[in-house]
Amino acid sequence: MSEFIAIRKERITGTKHKIPKVCLSLPKGEFRFYKSTCELLNIDPVKQGIMFYINKEEKKVRVELEEKQDDNYHLSDRKGYKAFTNKVMGILFSDLFDLDMETSHYFNFKKKENTFIMTLIL
Repeated sequence: MSEFIAIRKERITGTKHKIPKVCLSLPKGEFRFYKSTCELLNIDPVKQGIMFYINKEEKKVRVELEEKQDDNYHLSDRKGYKAFTNKVMGILFSDLFDLDMETSHYFNFKKKENTFIMTLIL
């Protein structure tokens, strides 16, 4: 019998996952929608696309779910999350929110009907 004990990684869903979050990874411009976020917001990546509306004066971003079309952003499967990558959109968010281009940033999502409001987590 071995004296070694296996220490396994536990996956616990705590309070930090109750509020929907999105990660913006810069400089790549990858927007990550985690599985729990997609479930909480009822996002169907197969049928729905995402559209961003930016107000530069108020530094706010409104996000709407739409039927998938050529002009909106589509989420694709990645390991453990859904995402899309758009470097220009990442730079726009960096300029709007004065973000560091060498790290990842997180945003809370609040849903109101079919519209979401993104707010930067400081």
